[in-house]
Amino acid sequence: LFHTLAEDNELFKEDPRDYLGDAYPGELKNPLASPMFAPTAILKQMPPTLIVAGTAEVMLSDSTVFTERLREAGAEATCVVYDKMWHVFPMFS
Repeated sequence: LFHTLAEDNELFKEDPRDYLGDAYPGELKNPLASPMFAPTAILKQMPPTLIVAGTAEVMLSDSTVFTERLREAGAEATCVVYDKMWHVFPMFS
């Protein structure tokens, strides 16, 4: 999922394992490293969740898929996608 727009994004040219460092070596699907891989039993306990992404977001597909996983588990989840915005764009406001 992660690499949907990676070729266009300088921030995410590196392997995702580099981002995790030694915390979860070789465990990209560990739910502690990424809630994307959490079991349904955990997801349904999540509080109401707002996910903000942009169409230039390297993790856009992760954002929409995770939103759907939360909803399917019975959690309240909203994903708002902004046109032409990049990863963590709200931090620049």
